Amino acid sequence: MSSQGSVCGMNPNTGRVVVRTEGGYTVMDIERGVVGPRDVLAGRITGPGRAILINTSRESSEVTVRVEVIDAALDVARALLHEDEVETDVARGCAEGSGTA
Repeated sequence: MSSQGSVCGMNPNTGRVVVRTEGGYTVMDIERGVVGPRDVLAGRITGPGRAILINTSRESSEVTVRVEVIDAALDVARALLHEDEVETDVARGCAEGSGTA
């Protein structure tokens, strides 16, 4: 399935991000590439595992990720982000019905 979504939460300690998509929230670890808040990632995500996405917000640069969960509920995505390990609310932009961080 080809999809795209906006980065709405990040844990800078682990490199894990939450991407808000039409189907819910996708949790992934950044293995290679640069990703920041509100960046739009696009590509083919078929399920958990490795994927190469395009960061359309950064001159269409490639980003290699390891997808943990796709189309998760917000509470699941926040738990997997391990936001308790950082001092700020890293998933603040992932609230239901809101924009991105």
